[in-house]
Amino acid sequence: MGNTPHVVIVGAGFGGLGVAEQLAHVPVNVTLIDRHNYHTFQPLLYQVATSLLNAEDVGAPVRSMFRHQDNVSFRMATVTGVDVPGHKINLEDGNQLTYDYLVLAGGATVNYFNTPGAAEHAFPLYTLMNAVTLRNRIMERFEAADRDPTLIEDGGVEFCHRRRRAHGCRDRGRALRPDLQSSPSRLPSARHRKGANNHCGDGERSARPVQREFACIR
Repeated sequence: MGNTPHVVIVGAGFGGLGVAEQLAHVPVNVTLIDRHNYHTFQPLLYQVATSLLNAEDVGAPVRSMFRHQDNVSFRMATVTGVDVPGHKINLEDGNQLTYDYLVLAGGATVNYFNTPGAAEHAFPLYTLMNAVTLRNRIMERFEAADRDPTLIEDGGVEFCHRRRRAHGCRDRGRALRPDLQSSPSRLPSARHRKGANNHCGDGERSARPVQREFACIR
């Protein structure tokens, strides 16, 4: 690379990409490192998890993003350590990269805040694979409920009963069953989960209508 300063950026998230783009007209050579060769648009991961988008819709190839920026090269690798005095990056495959300037933009990890059982049973939504795993789990449970509706009825109805008792309401709510036959890869939309105003108290309409947050499958 001659005498041109070498900038190593660890992480191809929003921070890493932003730094690389800002160096487009700076006389430096940039090496962008990430364990994946794609950038994940995290704000839309929930739409992958709910089958509204395909996984490839929120993942963009990093090399394609910089195909017109000649001073950026991409390397798919996992960083295991940094030799600060030696200005070297240690990679999982045993190789090293030297740098003049180092930018660490590796992103965040899931924090369960010491909640017992969360790490074993919760579904984080930080990565593309997290979204795919959650989507598959949701569809698996809807398929199971389609075969045996009591799997949701037992838990869902009890939840609704508790909600109604908490608000002093008597109506049983509107049934909702997932339409897996006509749209096997999509979940019911949010508008189908909204309930009408409940009648509470002694037959009088509450001054502040209670909106159901859960629909029972009967």
